[in-house]
Amino acid sequence: MTVVQRTCALTGDPFFLLPFDPDRGERARTLRDAIFHETEKMVLLGYHRFLCGFTPGVDLIFAETVLELRRKHRDITLESVLAYENEAASWEENTRERYYRLLGYCDREHLLQTRFTTGCLARRNRYLVEHANLLLAVSDGLLGNPLQAIHCAAVLGKSILRISPSTLLTQKIG
Repeated sequence: MTVVQRTCALTGDPFFLLPFDPDRGERARTLRDAIFHETEKMVLLGYHRFLCGFTPGVDLIFAETVLELRRKHRDITLESVLAYENEAASWEENTRERYYRLLGYCDREHLLQTRFTTGCLARRNRYLVEHANLLLAVSDGLLGNPLQAIHCAAVLGKSILRISPSTLLTQKIG
C-alpha cells in the first residue's frame, strides 16, 4: 500500500439514493456547490491527487468538479479506480455516456479486475481508502459503498469529511 501525500478519495451515494434529482433544482446546485467548495479547500490545502470510484452517482459529480478545478489549478490530477471492466454496461444510457466521457479526461486509470466477482466493490472501496490521506464521503452513511468506505477509513485512521446530501451539512469524522 502506497499513499502519496495529499491524496483525496471520494465515495458517494448513487443517484437513486439522493433525496432530489442530482441534475436539477436548487438542492442539486447547493450540493454541487458544497462539493466544489470542499474540493477547492482541499486543493488550497495541498491535495493535488484525487481518486474517484466512478460509480453512477455523486462520484460523477465529484469527477466533474475536479475537472472544473483543474482548469484553474493545472497541477491537480484525477484518477479513476474501477472495480471491474464494463461496470457501466447495464447503466442508463445517459449515465453511461457521462461516465465514459469523464473517464477520457482522467490522468490515470486503475482497473482492479476484469470481471465482476463477489467483493469486487469492497476491494475498490478499500483501494480508494488505502491510497488516500483523506476520504470525502458525500452520503448520509446509511448503507452500501459509502458506509463501507467510511468504516474502512475509520478503522485505518484516515481523515474523513462527510457532506450529507439530505441536510447539506459538512462534518469531520474521527
